[in-house]
Amino acid sequence: NAEDHKLSNINVFLVSGKRCVGKDFICDLFVETLGNEFNLHCCKLSHSYFVKRLYCDRTGTNLNQLLTDRSYKEKHRNSMIELARTEQEYNPDILSDYVYAEIQRLHSIAPLDCVFISDFRRTFEETYFQKRFKRVFSFRINASDDVRSARGWTYDPFKDERYTECELDDKRDWDSIF
Repeated sequence: NAEDHKLSNINVFLVSGKRCVGKDFICDLFVETLGNEFNLHCCKLSHSYFVKRLYCDRTGTNLNQLLTDRSYKEKHRNSMIELARTEQEYNPDILSDYVYAEIQRLHSIAPLDCVFISDFRRTFEETYFQKRFKRVFSFRINASDDVRSARGWTYDPFKDERYTECELDDKRDWDSIF
């Protein structure tokens, strides 16, 4: 239909990286710069927002605190990962479906030029967006462990060795690496 065609012309940037490398910072910088310098209407979305919202709905956890307090989020990270894993067993695309619905909603308010998805972690997410958009780009953000530590990261094998952190480590066809 015509609305799907309009949506398909949005530039989608899938941004990946380990914990505390600066994915949100980079996405915010792109959204701000493209808006201010090039007058493009852009937004940042994330799969994890929908996991957090669902997790809070089910557990009574404070969503605002989960979104703004890194140490609070880290206390709940493993439970949120398990919730996402369980939900994705039934529907692998559930989180991307939420993101896509939000893109549709935002685009209906004001046409979008670019969407930055700040937490690209799974190969099937790229396939999902490639089926719906003509221009999908993948960015990898890297930072040394020292830089990550300065941002609050501490190594935790349960968090840092999971598929959610490592599945894309061997991907070689990034459009850009920072």
